[in-house]
Amino acid sequence: GSTIGIKNLTKQLLPKFISSFENYIKSNFENNFKNLFTEQKILDKIRLKLINRLEPRVVELRFSSFEVGLAQDTTMLDIENKKVREWAVNASDDYKQEILEADYNNPETVNLLMKNYTLEQRKKILGPLNELSSNKEVIFTYKKDKTSKYIKSGVKSQIIKDKILREEKPAINTPEEKNYEFVNVTLLVEKGKTPKKINTDNGLFTSSNNETVMLTSEIFKNHGCPLEKNINLELKAEVQGDLVHYSTVFEYEDFQHTEKAGANFDAGITAIIKKIHEYILNTK
Repeated sequence: GSTIGIKNLTKQLLPKFISSFENYIKSNFENNFKNLFTEQKILDKIRLKLINRLEPRVVELRFSSFEVGLAQDTTMLDIENKKVREWAVNASDDYKQEILEADYNNPETVNLLMKNYTLEQRKKILGPLNELSSNKEVIFTYKKDKTSKYIKSGVKSQIIKDKILREEKPAINTPEEKNYEFVNVTLLVEKGKTPKKINTDNGLFTSSNNETVMLTSEIFKNHGCPLEKNINLELKAEVQGDLVHYSTVFEYEDFQHTEKAGANFDAGITAIIKKIHEYILNTK
């Protein structure tokens, strides 16, 4: 069968495992107790003390396929804070259950890890273990206890690379597409008077996606484009989603313009008038 050298074992396998475990302790401790200790110095001091105390101890070695039995020495946990002490006593079991024994094919497990730990924390906890996946000779298995059968660990799962350790892209908020239409209001008013305010309750509304505007010499003049001759053009405006397309024909030439529907309707008319005016000046 395949083998792994002692140097690779001591320089790669065990250091990566220890790195994963220590970073789990750091991250889990900070996530649980950062609000308990107001000063960062105190938090760092206790965390360093815990890492030294919680370092896994080798209690059994078997070289048939290299099996390591690791345990946590809780006899040296001289921690005054009761909550911290209770957490520390269970830290290695929590690491085993949450990391080594985790079912990475279960979306709930993946989502919980991503919720509880930042990307940076996940990289430090799972990254070292997942890096070993490039070594096909290494297979991670574990036992619930001494008498149970070996179970394959999921720490080499491709899901860890594809999702858990992948940079989370911020959601892009795409603006909701708006649809527009032309609305014409017909009002009955006293002849010769223009109402200052429009009472919509007394109006007749009609809507459509098309509108026709007559462009006269007077309208050209009002838009700062006076003409020497009379002109009378039919300008068509058509709404498509959140855009308005303006088009007309003058002396067999097509004139078109597109404007965002949210803009002033007159902006499109002005653009067409200026194009025609420039054409007239250049073809005199």
